[in-house]
Amino acid sequence: MDTARDFSLLDGESDSLLIGEFGKAVHAITRATSGAHGEAFFQVLVKSLAQELQTKYAMISEVVDPHRRIVRTQAVWAEPENGENFEYSLDHTPCEKAMINGICIVPEGVQKSFPGNPLLVEMKVDSYAGVALTNHEGEQVGILCAMGVEPLKPDERLIRDLLIVIADRAIQEIEYVHHREILARTEAGYRDLTAIVPCGVFELDASGYVLSANKNAMRLTGYEADDLRRGMNFLDLFDTEHQALAMANIERAMRGERMNPTVYTIRRKDGVEMEIRVKSMPIIIDQVTVGLRGIFIPVEPGEDLFPT
Repeated sequence: MDTARDFSLLDGESDSLLIGEFGKAVHAITRATSGAHGEAFFQVLVKSLAQELQTKYAMISEVVDPHRRIVRTQAVWAEPENGENFEYSLDHTPCEKAMINGICIVPEGVQKSFPGNPLLVEMKVDSYAGVALTNHEGEQVGILCAMGVEPLKPDERLIRDLLIVIADRAIQEIEYVHHREILARTEAGYRDLTAIVPCGVFELDASGYVLSANKNAMRLTGYEADDLRRGMNFLDLFDTEHQALAMANIERAMRGERMNPTVYTIRRKDGVEMEIRVKSMPIIIDQVTVGLRGIFIPVEPGEDLFPT
């Protein structure tokens, strides 16, 4: 849906008041949801939408089974409080029409337009305004809607354009939540893997401080989790002579330079020196390098586990 094209219907001089109401509504919802993410964002979003459209109900739902046409609410506002989430079928609902047409607005008499719908009857709904949520791949992922127990009060054009604008932000949040879920599963798998590999695995921030290290890294260096919690820098493992080289290599790796495995002489916590071979790569989040992730092994004469 083209927001600029749809909103152009409100550009006449006679509609200046309506344009002002639209701007106030967008500002109010944007301000209310600012800084919120996930469940908190969705709860504030539906409450704010209901308040701006003067409806008793609002909800945002996500498609959970496209084949059976089942959606599940992520947040429900049932004045005066948030309601329990639930699943429902799209069949014979105004949400189904919104999914088909992109948007559906029924100012009054929605039960007559969708007879026999038990949810509308149970909630005593008389009016409906909903918009399909379509992600950047063109896939419909959910519905954002408001429902009133009396006819809709705001101008239908304002309702339509407000839904379209707010839908864009809702889609961004749904994708954000999905990305966080994928990242959490990836991180969990990474932690499981580092627990069983026979080498030391570590993560550093941009200043060289150790963010995490697996059990083998601790065992090989003699350090403990308490040392990391107190703040331990990777450079603490080196004597003064080798710290400059290590820091220079950290900076090169942070810039994304391709580097061969590097051999360092480090000093364990008990003072014993040992040689290790290190291979690392930058940690990049949102196209910004924020640290390094790497592995190391003790150097064994005649053995090369990191062929170049």
